[in-house]
Amino acid sequence: MDGEILALSILVKFLKIENFNISMAEKCAICGAKIEETFLGKLKGGVVKIVKDKKTERFYACDECQKKHGDKTKEEIAKLA
Repeated sequence: MDGEILALSILVKFLKIENFNISMAEKCAICGAKIEETFLGKLKGGVVKIVKDKKTERFYACDECQKKHGDKTKEEIAKLA
């Protein structure tokens, strides 16, 4: 039992968010508001990937901006980026 707990704690340390350079305190690319998280740590919003100069960049959109702009969210972010 102790071996399983040790293995799980090592796995948790390895999978920490900082190891993957993911910051969950993101701001919306359209309105600039901080994107909230669910109780599980997931963002209440979405990630939009836009290719610029052969490089893919990630932009975040809050739930409200996604509702407001609908299918045009990617175009709105591309205008601002």
